[in-house]
Amino acid sequence: MASKFTLCGLKADVLTSQNAQMRGPLYRQLKNKEINYLFVVDMFNEGIDIPEVDTILFLRPTESLTVFIQQFGRGLRKSEGKTHVNILDYVGNCRAEFNYTDRMRVMMGRTSMSVAEEMERDCPHLPLGCQIILEPKAKEYIINNIKGAIRRFTPRRVIELVKNFERHHSVLLTLSNFVRMYNVPLDKLYRGCTWNQLLFMSGLNNKQSKFNEELSRAVFRKWLATDSYSYFSFIENLAKKSFKVTVNEMNEIEKKRLLMLYYDLFETAGHFESLQQMIDALADDDCFCEELREIMPLLLQGNKTYEKTDNSGLPNFPLRLHGIYTKAQIQVAIGTSTLNHKSSAREGVERNKQHNIEAMFVDIIKNREEGSTTDYDDKALSPDLFQWDTQNRVRPESKEGQAYIQQTQTMLLFVREQKNFSEDKTRTMGYVYLGRVTLNNWTYKNLGTRYQMQILWNMVESIPGSVMHFARMKEIA
Repeated sequence: MASKFTLCGLKADVLTSQNAQMRGPLYRQLKNKEINYLFVVDMFNEGIDIPEVDTILFLRPTESLTVFIQQFGRGLRKSEGKTHVNILDYVGNCRAEFNYTDRMRVMMGRTSMSVAEEMERDCPHLPLGCQIILEPKAKEYIINNIKGAIRRFTPRRVIELVKNFERHHSVLLTLSNFVRMYNVPLDKLYRGCTWNQLLFMSGLNNKQSKFNEELSRAVFRKWLATDSYSYFSFIENLAKKSFKVTVNEMNEIEKKRLLMLYYDLFETAGHFESLQQMIDALADDDCFCEELREIMPLLLQGNKTYEKTDNSGLPNFPLRLHGIYTKAQIQVAIGTSTLNHKSSAREGVERNKQHNIEAMFVDIIKNREEGSTTDYDDKALSPDLFQWDTQNRVRPESKEGQAYIQQTQTMLLFVREQKNFSEDKTRTMGYVYLGRVTLNNWTYKNLGTRYQMQILWNMVESIPGSVMHFARMKEIA
């Protein structure tokens, strides 16, 4: 490429590992505009700062999202007289497996739309001042690529990859190696299937777990919506012990986390007479224990939240501040679900009257895809102040209203961006546990045909930036 550019009269040079000693001189030449184009191979991905760079050409593919972001970021430095950076991607169509979804998502940031929806609507939610301009054919190609990525991971296709893995790779066939080598998303792998089942269907294993259906559902529906190092570490420790433990020797927090695991796997109450009976059944299933020992490290590696010590003041509370949990896990934590009774509550609040606990479940974006016209205006006003609208039937003089005003309950706030994942509307998002809140102020607002209590809550622990990013959002129509 450097030769072609030079032949065209363009000042260009090249930097690779073969002439790495020229890194310094070529860096200075590019910075001083003695050359205008520098073609590099894995040399300027990171640790280099040339603010004047205003054009980047991608000339070879990479499956590493980190490398892609590093390369992309070389042109994002500010410089006097520089108004924008041009990113020219020439390599996206070289392989059908090229992953556009992650690359487009990292440029768009968080929105309630899937990447395919954003592309079809010309990316209406890009950061201020940014544009993605695509020729019609390129746009059509990318949208088809994104939609085709879902279809590529069919059971038949995955089984063929499993069968031929050790013929094509020098590492052992394990779940971790398979996911790493083929970049298979866990939500595609565990949709209606488990690793144990895939090995069985591939003829590489002659024994199946009795709990394949439960494990598949737990991973796909529950654990991929959960982000809690403390909870996943608890499950991993059980798996390492092959579930050969005695429940009565556990502390109260561990027992509650064990009940959370019960509902992750079995969903309905009364499947076992005791948690010990569940533990013993899982311990008898070697395939289940083996797979759990493989899947938990992958889930732990995917943890992104920084959990903090709980501030609820409740004894033996199993959740950690800023962890992400499913509603069923939270219902166990606040005591509305037990082994013999599962909570049936579906409202935006749930009360444990015996212990004076109320959990608030907040969706910042209200059913965008359904075109909801809800009047709820729940949002963070600042990291230390959250605005929340009560249910329509709650009045200041009502029992519920007085409980809020007089602060006779422990109020816990759980927030998520929206109900479903933007890339897969069949999956439900978990809630970020923001901890205990206290009353700041309240009003009884007039909505024309009715009134509604609006409460401002003081955050006992400030809302983290990762949540503020979406907690201030308005509903997207």
